[in-house]
Amino acid sequence: MNTYPINYRRSEKNIVEFSNGVKVLNTCNHDVTFQDGEKLISVPSAYLVNAKIEEEYHSEEGSAQFVKIKYVPEEESKKFVNWFRKRNPDVLMVGSMIAALAFPEDIVVMTPVPGYERVRDGQKRKSIEKFTTFANVG
Repeated sequence: MNTYPINYRRSEKNIVEFSNGVKVLNTCNHDVTFQDGEKLISVPSAYLVNAKIEEEYHSEEGSAQFVKIKYVPEEESKKFVNWFRKRNPDVLMVGSMIAALAFPEDIVVMTPVPGYERVRDGQKRKSIEKFTTFANVG
């Protein structure tokens, strides 16, 4: 018997494969537009992966306090990421910078298409060829 929530299974319906063979699942809380050649593809939000930010005191200078921040995965998001990764090892899970920092081995961040680095939200286009990772590679 499958004990995982139905929204886990529904998320797999939102996997998108691009013309270069790259497959993605969007873990942001909004749709993301990718540019695949001349075509724009809107990838729907499939499952929101969340993390908490914890602060650690570092130092003070005058009345300014400096802290180090740590991104900690939320428990439900951990369960989903582990479940999804086991079932779909060939799919990139794309998400926010905070999610990627909390899940460095599992979530990658989208990079903009050249010329779309500093545009409004409705005009953003993401690359299907390049992603940012925080994983300890090599």
